Amino acid sequence: MPRGRGFSKSEEKIVWLCLGGFLILISLLLITVLAAQYYRANELRFWGAKTTGTIYDIRTEFIGTGSPRTTVYYRYAVDGKEYADILSYYSPKMRAGDRIDVYYTPDNPGISSGGSETGYVALGIGVMFLVLAAGFFAVQAGVRGW
Repeated sequence: MPRGRGFSKSEEKIVWLCLGGFLILISLLLITVLAAQYYRANELRFWGAKTTGTIYDIRTEFIGTGSPRTTVYYRYAVDGKEYADILSYYSPKMRAGDRIDVYYTPDNPGISSGGSETGYVALGIGVMFLVLAAGFFAVQAGVRGW
């Protein structure tokens, strides 16, 4: 099978620049989405009311090639009415029946944020992804002598 001529040095540079730029763009998008989630959780923690909720279900599903996704469900009651929501993070230490802090909007108790770590973990993942993407880009630029 005949072999192609490959990329010229300038074409290779463009490919790596595009790939590095794409990774950085995706990580910035991820950070933006996670920062909004973090902001909402902290806003509820600061302005909202607090109650105690209970984790009632933890489900792990395998998506695609077997990557696990764990969803944690919790419930809480406000003025005798029960509400349910999903935690924005998961820890292997969590068990059904565990009690967690829940922050909710007093005017609309159905809007809540559960747990004390809400947002911190997710935002940390976004920042870590940005650092890895930028590191990949820098290593490729350094290896190629740009």
